[in-house]
Amino acid sequence: HTDDSGSPAFETRLSTLEEDWKKFSESEQEKKAKDASKATTMKITGRIHLDGWNFSDSTPGIAAFNNPADPMDPENNLEFRRLRLGFAGDIKDNMIYKLEFDFDDANDPTIKDAYLGWNDLPVFQTL
Repeated sequence: HTDDSGSPAFETRLSTLEEDWKKFSESEQEKKAKDASKATTMKITGRIHLDGWNFSDSTPGIAAFNNPADPMDPENNLEFRRLRLGFAGDIKDNMIYKLEFDFDDANDPTIKDAYLGWNDLPVFQTL
C-alpha cells in the first residue's frame, strides 16, 4: 500500500470532500431551523352515512305489514350507519399523526384508524 497523502490529486479530492461536507452540513442546519419554525398542524375530518326508510300508511296492502302488535312491524326509521370524526396533521420536525373515531354506536365509540409516523428518515424516508 502506498501513501499518497502528499500528492496534489489526494489534496484536491480531500478539499472537494471537505467542501461537499460543509455544504451538506449547512443545508441540514438550514432544514432543521426551518423545521423548528414549523407549527404543529391539525386537520379535522369526518363523514356521516345515514340510513333511512319510510313506509307509507296509505298504500294498498300495507295493512298486511303494518301491525303494531307484531314486533317485526316495519317502522319509519333514520339511523347513522357511520358517524366518523378524525384528526390528522404534522408535529414539529418530521412527525405525522392520524386518529379517527366511529360513533355509529353512541354507547361504544370505536377507534378506526390511529398512527404516528416519521418523514425524512435516512433509509426508509417515511415510516
